[in-house]
Amino acid sequence: MVQKILIVFFIIISQLYLLSNTFADNTGPLDNQFSHQDFTDSDFDEGDTFPEIDSDIKLKTADNQDKSKFLPGLSINGFLKFETEYGYERSSKKLSKARINLFLESNYKIDNNWTFKLSGNGYYDFAYRIESRKKFARETLDDNEYDISFKELYIDGKLNAHYSIKAGKQVIVFGESDYARVLDIANPRDLTQPGLISIEDARIPVNLIRFSGNFDQYNFDFVNIYEHPGSRISGKGSDFDYYAGLRDPGIFILSEDKPESGFMSSGLGFKITKIFNGGDISLVAADSYNDQPYLTINDINGSGIFLKPRYDKYKTYGISGNLAKGSTLFKFETGFQHNIKLMRNDILTQIKSGISKSLINTTMETNRLDIVTGIEYTGVTDLRINVEAQVIHILDYQTCLNDDKNIYRAYLQATYNMLNNTLKFDAFWVYFYPGNGNILRLKTNYDLSDGLSIEAGVIFYNSQNTASPIYYYNNQDRIFFNMKYSF
Repeated sequence: MVQKILIVFFIIISQLYLLSNTFADNTGPLDNQFSHQDFTDSDFDEGDTFPEIDSDIKLKTADNQDKSKFLPGLSINGFLKFETEYGYERSSKKLSKARINLFLESNYKIDNNWTFKLSGNGYYDFAYRIESRKKFARETLDDNEYDISFKELYIDGKLNAHYSIKAGKQVIVFGESDYARVLDIANPRDLTQPGLISIEDARIPVNLIRFSGNFDQYNFDFVNIYEHPGSRISGKGSDFDYYAGLRDPGIFILSEDKPESGFMSSGLGFKITKIFNGGDISLVAADSYNDQPYLTINDINGSGIFLKPRYDKYKTYGISGNLAKGSTLFKFETGFQHNIKLMRNDILTQIKSGISKSLINTTMETNRLDIVTGIEYTGVTDLRINVEAQVIHILDYQTCLNDDKNIYRAYLQATYNMLNNTLKFDAFWVYFYPGNGNILRLKTNYDLSDGLSIEAGVIFYNSQNTASPIYYYNNQDRIFFNMKYSF
């Protein structure tokens, strides 16, 4: 209860402070140059008060200038990474990962206005052979043992002085939060390892067209999203099985029924931004697919209950903004989600009543309010502290819903750099209520030489009851070690 009160108090005070400053007299020139487009996470640089930069911007340095003599304008880079994880609390299959990962990225500057980008990723995880593949479900091997895929594949260019277009497989960030997904409606996320995947790696590129306009202090983005893969979740037998709470005899979860790709089933998003002295404020509207599936009854027979994961659209209307005051960045994000489908908790009761399976309701369509507010502080040399609080409130609440009427989450990340930024310490904590769930990750990263770095850490999962989304991961604490060579 104390944590819940503190989160609500933090959100109320922060939002009132931000709004009072937003509509003050801020018509002067920018003190700090903020990107008018999207903000993504990046490593902290002591020479930059706030390290968020637009993900499309490429800093021109000696290392990333044209590397190809036969094709001017072409640059190729990437990394080779070895990742290991050891689940020391598990009774078996303790080696959870021993993965070789290769990432390649190429950028081609067609002319001064147009660029082309292509990137891809491939990996193979030896842990399944070391632990014996017979111990794992076929679904787990298919999802996690190996993969080769495109990441980004797009063309980006200016149409004239005010308008630009970017088309293809890409990432676009609409919201201000570094952790929560409220207005960040375009890209689903990789949810296969909660707390272990950083936000810049978690966003999954999708095919979309982005049309942008820049007019002094006003900017807008319109996106047409024509691919809907949903967030990446772990399957049966995996360490972080998304449906772990439903894995009972007689209940079978079938493969997902994903929306068709193409313009006939596209999602839409619009964002308009007003830039003022020290920050900006944005309005967002979207009609897009939920990134996480809901379950429907596919069949009921003598063998059991067969559930089918599906996706549906809902509408989002929101406002977000940020404001810089000295070494502190204040940010907020509020989203009203209209006609979103949430799971019910009385499915078995309906089945036992004997009604026809066509009349069984597994979901309820309702409205939801999602509020996030946060503070990022960089006033101490080499130290960056980022705190966010989130409240999710179901407006048309009924007791048949699986979720609580109010859900609270808190995020804290602190990063400290030493030895001329070659040694970095990072602490990350997430709190979930109800359920009193906690994820705590501690890690350190050290640059051995130019391009070669190592990383080691530990992550803990703790939850008191099934109301927490991480309750079934209580035995998944692990240590991890990574080595990465960038070229």
